[in-house]
Amino acid sequence: MALEKRWDELLIRKEVKTGDFVYTPAGVVHGVEGKMLMAEVQQSSDVTYRIYDYDNVDVNGKPRELHLEKALDVVTIPHEEPMVKPQITEHGQNEIQQYIDNAFFRITKYGIHEAECIENETYSLCLVLDGKGTLITGEATYGIGAGMSFIMTSNAKQYTIDGNLSLLVSEPGMVKGE
Repeated sequence: MALEKRWDELLIRKEVKTGDFVYTPAGVVHGVEGKMLMAEVQQSSDVTYRIYDYDNVDVNGKPRELHLEKALDVVTIPHEEPMVKPQITEHGQNEIQQYIDNAFFRITKYGIHEAECIENETYSLCLVLDGKGTLITGEATYGIGAGMSFIMTSNAKQYTIDGNLSLLVSEPGMVKGE
């Protein structure tokens, strides 16, 4: 079907709404269409195969390069829907949702309504999804708000988030037993 460009028969379209979490493991054909803001977390890789580009063209009016043959060598067939069951815990007034915790990365969403101290084992990539508050690390305090992102380096073994906001935190995974 891919070689015959029968995309409407081949691809599965999913409706998404604000706050949805979609897990797409390596080897799963995926794309984004329409207007949305998304955070894509992935293991370090410099390989992306483009198999379809919605008939878009580059600044010169030419179709962008496709990599259909290479993609067919690594795509997961048949498609298996990944099972993701977030582990939800409450810590005081805060809700913590652990979406993924595997050898490659860990993704956690914090619903902050009171000060929350977060442990930082290696480093963390943080994105404020909505709301506003403060980031406290060491002696420094910073105002943070929706759309802002920051990196907590390995020098900060812990940091505190306070306010009324949602924070997405991505960390490198840990191979069990390390």
